[in-house]
Amino acid sequence: MWRTDFGIPVWRASYGEIGLYPNPKTRPIEVSRDFERVQAVLVEQARSASMSPIGYRKLRSNAGDVYCFEFRSNKLSSVVCLFDHTTLSVRFDGAPNYMDDVFEVVSSARRIGSPR
Repeated sequence: MWRTDFGIPVWRASYGEIGLYPNPKTRPIEVSRDFERVQAVLVEQARSASMSPIGYRKLRSNAGDVYCFEFRSNKLSSVVCLFDHTTLSVRFDGAPNYMDDVFEVVSSARRIGSPR
């Protein structure tokens, strides 16, 4: 997939972007303990961006439990995944047909130095 400098697809095709966001300057997020508060903050942010909450999934990875919150607007899907007891998050924005791939990538995450 070719993209211009402005992030616009060169031709009509579904696309998506996934980003990893480690934030070592903050304390780890304890999603399992603060689930309601975390969900409320993410839903509010999504609604301010005209997105509707779809639900959440709790995934298991070699890096621990991961909580993924799904949102949608017209043709765009967005997912925010938070790794429990860490400062790492993953965000996906793009076409809904890539959602299964996003969850597969997140589920396969492992800590550096951990066995495969």
